[in-house]
Amino acid sequence: MIGEIYAGGTQIYSGTLTGPGADLSTQTPGASETFDSTVFLTAGEKLSFAVNNDGDFFNDSTGLSAVVASVPEPASWALMLVGVGALGGAMRMRRGQGAATA
Repeated sequence: MIGEIYAGGTQIYSGTLTGPGADLSTQTPGASETFDSTVFLTAGEKLSFAVNNDGDFFNDSTGLSAVVASVPEPASWALMLVGVGALGGAMRMRRGQGAATA
């Protein structure tokens, strides 16, 4: 079986899932395949997971466990720092005006 991951329509991972498969009679999970990456998506882009069929689908299953986290983009941090700096500058100007009129 081949497992694939797509970010916004672009393939970012493809790997062979070799097994062994899960054993339902003993409740033993099958083998796992690990993929770790940082992927940047824009609003509306999708992260898709796919597994090709490997012959007959009878008694065939593939599980998926994924952790997806949101991280602020650097531009957002830069805008926040500019805003904080502008507030600091405005406060400094206000203090300077208060001292000049006193």
